[in-house]
Amino acid sequence: MSGPIARRCGIAAGVFVAIALFGACDETNDIVVSVDPNNKPPTIVTQGPDFPAAPIEVVGGNAPGLWVLVGDPNGLDDISAVFLDVQSIRVHGVIIRPADFIGECVTMVYTPNNTIDTSSLVPDPTEIGKLKSAPLIHDQGGIYRINPFVVPQLAQALPIFGWPSGCGMGPGGYLEWLLLLPPAAPVPTNVFLTYADEEFIGISVTVYDSSGASARTTFPNLRVVFTTSEEKTVAP
Repeated sequence: MSGPIARRCGIAAGVFVAIALFGACDETNDIVVSVDPNNKPPTIVTQGPDFPAAPIEVVGGNAPGLWVLVGDPNGLDDISAVFLDVQSIRVHGVIIRPADFIGECVTMVYTPNNTIDTSSLVPDPTEIGKLKSAPLIHDQGGIYRINPFVVPQLAQALPIFGWPSGCGMGPGGYLEWLLLLPPAAPVPTNVFLTYADEEFIGISVTVYDSSGASARTTFPNLRVVFTTSEEKTVAP
């Protein structure tokens, strides 16, 4: 007999930083599954890491990823998919610094107080999207992982930013190289993101078996402050 209809949309495995961060899926597929009367639903045995209530500060890297250990009375071969959802991604503050040039190449130069006022451009908080049905990567046995939580790609999320082009030079003490677009700037202007306070809200993981039965677990909200060693030294 026919079973429940599951609506799912996927993104490329392991691409937790790209477009998937900043929009829900536009299309859905109806998947009709058969229900085995002897089927037992899957379980989520344990999960990690334990996210702290206070923000995590990350200097020049990514925040921890997450993992789940799943089980199934019918055997691990019965597991068909494990998905991550994040209901909302918010930015609570950013630091944007102007770019300089060496010849024709854009470069990053840190100077105290040499920042661009973003209070009207990226107010606190700013919703920049959500994550829907991102597949976890099967590690070994019943362990599934998602790549680390990473710096938001503001050029994907907010229309005031765009992608730069041309030649960029070090030092690499920035999180993202962007274009600030009109009307936020008189003309498209190279800028660098050097600080981002980001919050992931409503984190959940759902595991499905081949019959469509599922189990779901949640994680606490995760707030991450991405910064650089240079920014920590000169920030106003």
